[in-house]
Amino acid sequence: MSEAPPNELDDELPTALGEYLREREQARVAARAPEWEAVASGKLSVDAAIARREAAGDDHPGRAAEYFRPFDADETSALVGALMAGLDGHAADPNEDEGEDEGEPSNVIPLVKPAPAPEPSAPDSDSDSRTSRWLPVALIVAAAAAVLLWWVVPGQGSLDGGGGDDGPKLAQRDALPSYTLETDGGLTQLRGDTGDPSPASEHRYRLHTPFDWILRPSVDASGEVAVRGFAFVNGGDVGQPLQLDALTQIAESGVVRVSGTIGQLGLAPGRYAIALAVGRPDALPATAAEVTAPADQPANEHAWAVRRVEITIEE
Repeated sequence: MSEAPPNELDDELPTALGEYLREREQARVAARAPEWEAVASGKLSVDAAIARREAAGDDHPGRAAEYFRPFDADETSALVGALMAGLDGHAADPNEDEGEDEGEPSNVIPLVKPAPAPEPSAPDSDSDSRTSRWLPVALIVAAAAAVLLWWVVPGQGSLDGGGGDDGPKLAQRDALPSYTLETDGGLTQLRGDTGDPSPASEHRYRLHTPFDWILRPSVDASGEVAVRGFAFVNGGDVGQPLQLDALTQIAESGVVRVSGTIGQLGLAPGRYAIALAVGRPDALPATAAEVTAPADQPANEHAWAVRRVEITIEE
């Protein structure tokens, strides 16, 4: 019996699936960076992870990011439709196998070159024919199951228990470690979040003088951190916010560096108490009044902590 030309879909579908799964595996390997682990645990957004990987020199962070993005509706429909079409072309009723000819079906491409056909009296000829016939179908079914599993399982975020009236909640973040403030004058250990700074923390600057303040955690901080600054004139209770975004660098370990020239702080000559609040971006104090809590009020070490330095700006 002459063998019919192979179906073009039968050739292209396994090849396309193989390329697709290979790209997903490459993205999975790239996703082992700490930023993608933070995305998988719900501690970091995909866009923030891309920005950090680009800063770390990753040329193609977008490929790994796609590993954490669910398929859109069109892509899902196209993939499932193509797979189901392939299955419909290969599916057969097992009851119809009995009594079939021992030759290969015309719409199946064997993975290996078939051996010479056995004699009609060979006892296992039907078994060999069925094995070579169903092997491509089994591979397609396995690939379809992998795609459907990715479609059904959520792409990212770990949820904690029932949501109750408030809905599902993200798993609780680790507590913020304690921080010390290092200034350009040397290491300065402040007495506490709301206590007075040590005398050695007083510094004198001019508007053009550079400064370098580093907030360093006692251990590597788990999760995203940010900093917000306030300036209190003459050590009073009325403070003003500082624009520190352009002056701030934050390492993956949680170390926060604020540096530039004193003039970039936007302060006039005079005496100030600078309060630097470091903590979770969504929990930082929004007003200066929040960082002037009474001395007997415990610090919120789970969300943010305050470190202070007194400066004098000379004309």
